[in-house]
This record gives sequence, C-alpha cells and structure tokens, in this order.
Amino acid sequence: MSIEMQQKLAKLERERNIHILYACEAGSRAYGLASPDSDFDIRFIYLHPKEWYLSLDTNRDVIELPATDSIEISGWELTKALRLLRKSNPSLLEWLQAEKVYQQQGYFTARLKEIQQQAFNPRACYYHYMQMAKKNAQKSSSMEAKTTKMVLHILRPLLACQWIKQKQTFPPNHFSLLVGELVEKEELTQKLTDLMAAKRSGASLYQENSTINKFIEQQLQTIEQSASSIPGGPENERDLTLALDELFREMLHANGTK
Repeated sequence: MSIEMQQKLAKLERERNIHILYACEAGSRAYGLASPDSDFDIRFIYLHPKEWYLSLDTNRDVIELPATDSIEISGWELTKALRLLRKSNPSLLEWLQAEKVYQQQGYFTARLKEIQQQAFNPRACYYHYMQMAKKNAQKSSSMEAKTTKMVLHILRPLLACQWIKQKQTFPPNHFSLLVGELVEKEELTQKLTDLMAAKRSGASLYQENSTINKFIEQQLQTIEQSASSIPGGPENERDLTLALDELFREMLHANGTK
C-alpha cells in the first residue's frame, strides 16, 4: 500500500505542478482504531512554484481529491500550513507525529518539528479537543443507535484534554497510548480495550456499557472547569513568525523556483 500511495502522490505532483514536502497517514489508522473497511486518510503539505506566490490574487490553498478505492487525499499549501502551525493547530500537530509517513523532505520535517515545540499552545489545543468532544457527544445523543466509532470520537478528545492538563505536552495520536498512560482504573481500562477491539473488528453498533458511559459523563461535566487553568502559548510570537518566514523562504528557494 505504501508504494501505491507514493505513486498517487507522485502523480499528483505532476498533474498539479506542486512539490509535496510531507505526506502522512491520518484518521482512524493513525489512531490505531482502523477496522477492515476503514479508509486510508492521506494528508500532505505542498509547495507551488515561485510564480504562484507572485500574484495579486489570492489562490486556493487546499487540494482535496475525490475519494476513490477507500483512499481520501487532501493537503494544505505551505504558507497555510505554517500559519496554522503558528496557531498550534492540533490537526497539523497530529500529522507531524504520524507513525506512517509516505513522503517527506528530511530537512523540512526536522525543522518543522523544531518550530513545533516553540509554537505549541496547550490552551488552544485543549479548547480544540474540548469542543470536539462536546460536539461529538451532542451528535451521539441525537442518534437512534450509538456507534462504536462515535463513542471513540468522544473518548479520544476527552483523553487528549486530560493529557494536556496533566502533562502540558501535545497528546499522542494512538488511542491505546492515551488509555495506557491516563486511565488508572483496571475495569475502565479493560472496557476501553474491549471497545478498541470491537472497532478494529468492524463492529458498528456500540454495546452500551455503564462504566464507559459514566466516564464520558464525568469528563464532559468537568472539562470546562479546567480550561481556564491551562497555560497559553509562546510569549514571543514575533520570533515564531520569523522562524516560520525563514523556513518558507528556504523551501521556496530549494524547491519552488521552477
């Protein structure tokens, strides 16, 4: 599958006249929650030729391809990605710690991960995951029958918030790592392990479990109370912007001068 993905990315580069600097796996497979019928979600950061940036008009900065053969591919143009990194965008931070990387330019990836440490904003990420958990919980409550996938989509951001609160670092992608590090009660750990196994096996409907339901309810009740105590981002955003500007110029000079 890796070879197929790389071929698709190479074809995309030729057809769109872009240079892909980084491409990875995201979604359920990155979270360790893929079932047999799960899509492959490929995300990437790309650069246009220099002339693309020398225009009075604002050009589209996202590429989204129609899903085919259970593969979804989408990417962000480099300046968009760097602006989002400056805001400590959690989706981008998840990409940068993906286990499965299909394509990358070594210097770019290393430099981006260095700047990522400077850009990390615990409060911004906490609020992102908090809103995600609340939104998914609300959506789940309106469903006639809860799905395993939706319950996990509530649990994962709740645990991500707990991780940020306790460790003040960005949470890992893999759901089992969050459970193993944060959940102390053996009964809850076992129930969450069973839930992961059910999702991986392809079980769609959620088998109601009072232990998991109670944990979700408790976390949703307390999550907002902790939000104000989470520290904010870097004090000197100017230095961060200068570092991102420099990286953009370096990549444009090295790859975007066609």
